Amino acid sequence: MSYDIYLFKKLENKTVRESAAIVLESNINALDSKHFELQKKALSEKLKSANPKFNEFNPDNHLQLLSNEPGIQVYVSQNQIAVSVPYWHTDQEGEKIFTEFFKYLRIIREETGYSIYDAQIGAEMIIDQSVEKFLLKYLGVSENLETIVQNIPKS
Repeated sequence: MSYDIYLFKKLENKTVRESAAIVLESNINALDSKHFELQKKALSEKLKSANPKFNEFNPDNHLQLLSNEPGIQVYVSQNQIAVSVPYWHTDQEGEKIFTEFFKYLRIIREETGYSIYDAQIGAEMIIDQSVEKFLLKYLGVSENLETIVQNIPKS
């Protein structure tokens, strides 16, 4: 389980939430191959500069950056970017990781101009707001993860 944030180009005449429902389920707004390759290269360079521990993979025409420590993953496709942090961090470690998480989101937004969508709350994430609001949501899950998993209905 992870805290997942999506970045994408907002559709004209749609809210970020409405755009998310469409973009995350389709290949709409996909960059052409040339622009996508340029975007992948720029994002890879900037994110690896921010965290040299990122390992880069390029399977199936997308970019994936993984960092075993702290476990953050960045997935770049032609129409969206997903940034995920696992729920295993708690307390001060969680705060430190979330600060890193926000740093990567800022880098991606500055590079792409994409809107940021928080799937956990189903709304646009205003990255300029305090990390605290989102950190509290993250810690609320990570600190109760065992109980949450135990209460998942078995099919």
